[in-house]
Amino acid sequence: MKLTKLRFKNINSFYGEHPAIDFTVNPLASTGLFMISGATGAGKSTLLDVISLALFNQIPRFSVKSLNSKQIAANGSIINLIAAEEPQAEAYAEVEYEVKNVGYRSRWSISKNRNGGWREYNMEVAKLANDEIISTKKSDAPILNEELIGLKYNQFIQSIVLSQGNFAEFLKSSEKERSKLLEDITETHIYRKLGAAAFLKNKTAQEEIKNAEKALEHITLLSDEIRSEQQNMVTENEAKANDLKEKREGFQEQLNFKTQFEAALSGISKTKEKIAIWESESKTFKPELKKLELHAAVADLTKPI
Repeated sequence: MKLTKLRFKNINSFYGEHPAIDFTVNPLASTGLFMISGATGAGKSTLLDVISLALFNQIPRFSVKSLNSKQIAANGSIINLIAAEEPQAEAYAEVEYEVKNVGYRSRWSISKNRNGGWREYNMEVAKLANDEIISTKKSDAPILNEELIGLKYNQFIQSIVLSQGNFAEFLKSSEKERSKLLEDITETHIYRKLGAAAFLKNKTAQEEIKNAEKALEHITLLSDEIRSEQQNMVTENEAKANDLKEKREGFQEQLNFKTQFEAALSGISKTKEKIAIWESESKTFKPELKKLELHAAVADLTKPI
């Protein structure tokens, strides 16, 4: 978040409407660091009040979480005392800021009704680029600003606005609270998550190493003599396996020969059956063959002369 402009009217000790404080023009634009100084009551805290009021409807000096018209009237503060006596008094606090190169404007305002009583305050948040109002519901505006800025009200006050007298309280915060706040400010949550993931992965790896070491304790290494004997057995078994392989190939050849021989025997048997059939048919046809032979012998005599 980067503050760019402040505008306000009738806030605390400042009466009337005042020129905008523009952080985008010199000398503020070119100043890396500057100090707000002045005597007590000069209005230093008012500038901080304007920022927190415009963004969150809260002021660090008050313990109230959300201001309303009744509290403003009862306390007689926040609104300039002179302006508060006017029948048509009004006041506002407005902040412009940038987040990731996008400009926003947040405005808090309040005014009196025709009876001289305070109306309820209003809040709105808008985008500066096209003056688009993105929130007009006063209860939603602080939440939207928190989401845009990335800090809740308490974190914002401790880190950005850190009002007078509260710095010591910040330093006295626990290490965990300060660490969380600095993470939110610098947006370094990812490094904490990466660190946690690395720690978990390392823890898992260490457990795996311990389990492997325990498993190794139950493994007995073989002596050179036993290892040599085992190697010889492996060599012998490999030789036997090769011998059996050769024998199996020989048996396969014999089996193939046997199959071929049985097929040949089957062929011979079928051939014999055919020969037996031919011989039987030949015996049956033999008398007819004799007649054909006699006919052939006298066939020439049947021709005319």
